[in-house]
Formats: sequence, structure tokens, C-alpha cells
Amino acid sequence: MNHERFLTVPSTGEAARPFEELLDEASAALPAG
Repeated sequence: MNHERFLTVPSTGEAARPFEELLDEASAALPAG
């Protein structure tokens, strides 16, 4: 049953990964001061 719930809400997991990547890219783009 747990697997079904995870599959029902994949947006959370999918959005969590790219979000971190975007933050990393943003931090890298911003000047480290």
C-alpha cells in the first residue's frame, strides 16, 4: 500500500531532487561573499 501512495504523489519526490539541484546551481552562480 505504501508503494501505491508514493506512486500517487511522485511530484513531491520528483520536485525535491531538482529543487536541490537548482539551489546548488543558484548558490554556485551567486558570488560567494
